[in-house]
Amino acid sequence: MNFFHRKQCKDEELNAEISSHFDEAIRDRIARGEIPGESFFMQKRDGLGDASLRAVMIAAS
Repeated sequence: MNFFHRKQCKDEELNAEISSHFDEAIRDRIARGEIPGESFFMQKRDGLGDASLRAVMIAAS
């Protein structure tokens, strides 16, 4: 397995984990009574967007 293939696999795993956390946060917001259509945008606004979460996860690894 070459370097680029390993990096692609790692990126795919990271994207899946970010997506999972983001979806969970949206479900939590909806459970607390937020309107489903607004939950996505509110979560992005509150800093759990893809870019910020990706930076935190990369720094922690």
